[in-house]
Amino acid sequence: MAIKKSIIEASKMFGDAIHGDFQARGALQEIVTSGQSRYMSEAISTSDVLAAFNTSVTQTVLAQYNPDAMVWNKIAKRNIVEDFKLQEFVEFQWDNDLLVGEAHGIEVPSGSLARIPELDEYPTFRYEAAAKQFKIHKSGARLGFSWEWVINGEWARIGSIPNEMLRKAERTEESQVVQSFVDANGPRADVFAGATAADNKPLTFDNLSLAKTAVRQRKVNGRNVTVGKFALVVPPALEEVAKQILSITTYELTDGDKKYTQTAGNGDIELVVMPALNWVDKSAKADTTWYLVPVGGDDGTRTSILQNFLRRHEKPELRISNATGLYIGGGAVPGLEGSLLNDDIEYRIRHVVTSFVLNADALYASVPA
Repeated sequence: MAIKKSIIEASKMFGDAIHGDFQARGALQEIVTSGQSRYMSEAISTSDVLAAFNTSVTQTVLAQYNPDAMVWNKIAKRNIVEDFKLQEFVEFQWDNDLLVGEAHGIEVPSGSLARIPELDEYPTFRYEAAAKQFKIHKSGARLGFSWEWVINGEWARIGSIPNEMLRKAERTEESQVVQSFVDANGPRADVFAGATAADNKPLTFDNLSLAKTAVRQRKVNGRNVTVGKFALVVPPALEEVAKQILSITTYELTDGDKKYTQTAGNGDIELVVMPALNWVDKSAKADTTWYLVPVGGDDGTRTSILQNFLRRHEKPELRISNATGLYIGGGAVPGLEGSLLNDDIEYRIRHVVTSFVLNADALYASVPA
């Protein structure tokens, strides 16, 4: 459907007002207070201004929304779900006691298929389909301003509110991913448990190497965990330490009375400085705790961390309240005239995003003693 010329004109005027055009600001005030403006050749109503306000602000805000630029993309995999129902991920849990270890005198490597001679029966083994479940949820907030702001021409302040709400939505995406494996006390006990229990080593060159080895020595269904590239996830306080460690290209190795120059093998590490760690972790050791996560949240075989969005609602949604009532003589009162209750004008932002640790086998955490 074609947009009315008056709304297009009002959109331009509103944009000019936000960016400091005093003539446009004066025109908006006249339209809001008297219903017309001597500056505009096109007849623009207060409803046109409201439509332009909603359209221009929302488009401007969403144009600035860029999930690919956020830090969480480096440690989590993006996933889309269809609804708010319980989501179920099914993975095979093989019964290792019944896996075929030898057939017809030929050893069968773990997780592999046995060789079948001509006319021989196929061996059998069991498995269980283990389901992991979670639900997505929505987040949001309201923020209002007064009708007096409109009359006083506070367009720059009014126009800044949606951008601030967008920042909150982006911050929510970052904190959701962190909350999937961190809580107020540090690494989550329900994620880092058993074979993946948190370590107690400080971040050093040697300890980083030991951590990578520890992850790659873990076994799932009889096979070693394989991670092609790790993200070294640290709070801002550890950034310089991490950079110094990763800048080391060679080191000296002593073997008895001989010394060797060894090449450092950290080409499989990408540094990810994550401020959201400090938003979530309130423990005394938050600034020295560090993590290893497969880059992108996936090691190529299994997904570690999922960042989940609702289909058709992947972006933050911004609305303005229209609880303004009706004029006595008939007709709806535009939103910029303020609510029936107290003359406030209210924004609301909604964002549906939820993060979830699907498999913790490739995750590593260390809280220095």
